[in-house]
Amino acid sequence: LTCDLNCYGEAAKEVEFAAGLGAGLEDMDQEACRTFCLMTKGCEAIVYGQGMCYGKWDVHSSKCAGGGGFVTEMLTRLPYGTCALMGDPHVLTFDNPNGVMGDITQLEAG
Repeated sequence: LTCDLNCYGEAAKEVEFAAGLGAGLEDMDQEACRTFCLMTKGCEAIVYGQGMCYGKWDVHSSKCAGGGGFVTEMLTRLPYGTCALMGDPHVLTFDNPNGVMGDITQLEAG
């Protein structure tokens, strides 16, 4: 599950990679980042962007910021999130916590 979110700070806990706790790994593509996380104990997700790879665990997607060039990919478990149903057709999903979307007004029955 890949989301256009940047989960850092209170949104997710850091996994200690070889570079140290919270330090990202540089010059790595997303596939290599994913593989490195899967081989690291406790790593549940990655935040990847601008050639940097960060390992994460205990991800709370409702606290994540918009992607801004980064994506968060859940690898071993789904994130903790917030879903809300606010009447037809308004649904706020766990991977869109700010409710950012285009105009989805339906003007015709159907």
